[in-house]
Amino acid sequence: KKKAEITLENDCSTALSQIKSLKIVKRTGDPNGSWFKDPSEGSAKVYLLSGIRNNTFLEYKSLKQFTKTSAAPPKVVQLPFSWQGTGHVVYHGFLYCHKADTPN
Repeated sequence: KKKAEITLENDCSTALSQIKSLKIVKRTGDPNGSWFKDPSEGSAKVYLLSGIRNNTFLEYKSLKQFTKTSAAPPKVVQLPFSWQGTGHVVYHGFLYCHKADTPN
């Protein structure tokens, strides 16, 4: 086998090197969706976008609040439009998502 050559663009200083086994952190009502952390420095918040299309998402103060069922309820954020898919990210507190029924 020939290994693929990894090159980094000028604006990228990190490359994904491996993916480990699946670990279930939380179960929700919908089998589809995504959860993620804001990677910006100093942010501990975790976000859950349940399903593949909605106009709301949940904001948790920390991973601990996200994983505990007895923790305080998360903040429900309602958007002025619907999102679709599962390829979302929050960066510096701003949600980047695919607006429903648009090409990108």
